[in-house]
Amino acid sequence: ARQELSEDDLMELDIKQRYLLSILDQHPEITVTYFVPDGKKAGGSYAVKTGKLVRIYGYERELGFGDGSRIRIDDIVDIQSTVFEGMGE
Repeated sequence: ARQELSEDDLMELDIKQRYLLSILDQHPEITVTYFVPDGKKAGGSYAVKTGKLVRIYGYERELGFGDGSRIRIDDIVDIQSTVFEGMGE
């Protein structure tokens, strides 16, 4: 089942996404945990992707990676990266 994030979790994700936008030209390596809906029934599973972030698609609300893959921002439950260490995580 899809987990619902708390207001604190959503705020932390928002802060991380804004920070990533500010350093996007550095193509930071990030690890994203996200929900993948099941196309045939209710529910789904969680997946983890690590890669270089190259673009944030604001209108589509997606993160774009160097390998061409995209992850919907609304499906993300966690973002990890060494770039966040300076943020006081």
